[in-house]
Amino acid sequence: MRASDLTTSFYDDIQPVADFGQVVDQSAYRALPGDWWVGVTDVVQSTEAIVAGRYKAVNLAGAAAISAVLNALDQASFPFAFCGDGAQFAIPGNAADVAREAMQRTATWVRDELGLELRVALVAVRDIRAAGSDVKVARYSASSAVDYAMFTGGGMNWVETELKAGRLGLEPAAHEAQPDLAGLSCQWGAIRSRNDEILSIIVRPKGAVQSTAYTDAITRLLAALNKEDRVSPVPAQGPDLGWPNGSIDLMSRLKRGGASLVARRVRFLVQTALLWLLFRFRIRLGDFDPAHYRRMVSANTDFQKYGDGLYLTVDCSAAVAQKIESLLANGAADGSLIYGLHRQQEALLTCIVPSIATDSHLHFLDGAGGGYAAAAAQLR
Repeated sequence: MRASDLTTSFYDDIQPVADFGQVVDQSAYRALPGDWWVGVTDVVQSTEAIVAGRYKAVNLAGAAAISAVLNALDQASFPFAFCGDGAQFAIPGNAADVAREAMQRTATWVRDELGLELRVALVAVRDIRAAGSDVKVARYSASSAVDYAMFTGGGMNWVETELKAGRLGLEPAAHEAQPDLAGLSCQWGAIRSRNDEILSIIVRPKGAVQSTAYTDAITRLLAALNKEDRVSPVPAQGPDLGWPNGSIDLMSRLKRGGASLVARRVRFLVQTALLWLLFRFRIRLGDFDPAHYRRMVSANTDFQKYGDGLYLTVDCSAAVAQKIESLLANGAADGSLIYGLHRQQEALLTCIVPSIATDSHLHFLDGAGGGYAAAAAQLR
């Protein structure tokens, strides 16, 4: 479907905010039009898969639906968010059929190639509102080239709850269906903590309406993090250049047909080695500057976001981590919030790179030792 065919001016007209602290301000959000649709995906038993060491596969499955829908809609502008073991997005009504097919194809690909089950749902905004929730969206400017959608209103959480309960959902597409996952990648190695530990944090309001106490707790949490020199796990100069263990097999499964799986593995092994050499020795290739690209990877990373709650993957000292956990425990005790917090030593990037010729590549961050899936399990 051509991007020019979509009625996305609603989202295009939202002015991105540059200060992440504004994402808890409800005035920054606009309600989705009534004829839009909301998509949510979720990897079944993601925590168990991560414990088995399949965290890269879980993250790849989580990002896959975003990639598939972006490609199906010809890179049109629409709001979306990566949630570690799933994704959230919203699209105009005239794109619903195309997005639905892309999601169903993605569920089939995740089952057949990754050996995981991806639940998918596409729900009309009017049905979410009829159930008593809403979906509002804001835009946060991560860098000069990329901004990410933020969601509030409770609607995304409602769809996720209904999806996990089996009351909503789409069936996978036919066995031979293949989504277009061009640009999807997991070719960076794990990123180790430079401070003390990497925290995966989810904080949601207790109840349908976020209270002043909840907003104050989020403000204090962000203020505590701002005392660190740098909380993004990705260094300013770009991701670490370690070898991306486990990526070759996953990358070889992104597109079926034609060459055998073995041949595809060999091709991606060679491609990964060449990329590693380019980045390691800063070898320019035409207009491609590996040093600049790495810096933009850092700038474009979604280590902080809001989707009916605060989502953070941050690198901080043990003292700040303890302060944050105490702050959240107090908020839970006074009934203003619920939270999940998981500690680990590494983070992981999953990327969507339509072209290396521009700076608008997308980089989704999660903890590599449980991440958002482990934090979400604590919410329950």
